[in-house]
Amino acid sequence: SSDLLVNIKTGSYTGNGVDDRNITGVGFSAALLIIINVTTGAWVWKSSSMAGDLSLAMVGSATITNRIQALQADGFQVGTDTSVNGNGTSYHYIAFEADTSILDVGSYTGNGIDSTDISIGLTPVIVYTQGGSGASALSGNWRNSTMAGDASFRIHTTAAHTANRIQSLGTNVFQVGTELEVNENTTTFYYFAFAANSSQVSVGSYVGNNADDRSITTSPAIEPAW
Repeated sequence: SSDLLVNIKTGSYTGNGVDDRNITGVGFSAALLIIINVTTGAWVWKSSSMAGDLSLAMVGSATITNRIQALQADGFQVGTDTSVNGNGTSYHYIAFEADTSILDVGSYTGNGIDSTDISIGLTPVIVYTQGGSGASALSGNWRNSTMAGDASFRIHTTAAHTANRIQSLGTNVFQVGTELEVNENTTTFYYFAFAANSSQVSVGSYVGNNADDRSITTSPAIEPAW
């Protein structure tokens, strides 16, 4: 749609196990790409700030190769790893085109110091960050603007929200604590962040009621792609 700031493309493909496979038809070069393995539930992501044949598994690993190998003009290239290209396996993907007014991707180097501000190119309502190296390179952590206090969530655990990770969101900044998963000294971390936009981004919370087929209405009202 012409009124959208960031082009978003969702799609699917079936793996064939062939190295250097190009998936086309996205329509643009993605700044952020996420692939989900339908069978295992594994999530792999790559941003344009990751150099070369590097990507990250959201469930936890240092930067890895042979998964999402490249972001291309009309799609992306995958390797032979089963998380992205197992023969006969189904995959879904979501790709976001670059637009610095609503999506920022980048990296920072951890320093181990509490309440460290990470300067970024927009005022975020959603931040996701993950270490690309170091002994603690495990799960990614995320936070949205409706979470109160010093709270964020790890992507792969059923634990409640946890302090000392992504501590707050502010004007052109997010703040991290001393937890190794977000601020291990000398470790490279990769992040993506979304700004508020009434036609594309909605964040919030709701209280469960255990009722089947329950509809959650978003505010602002959007039809979600992800």
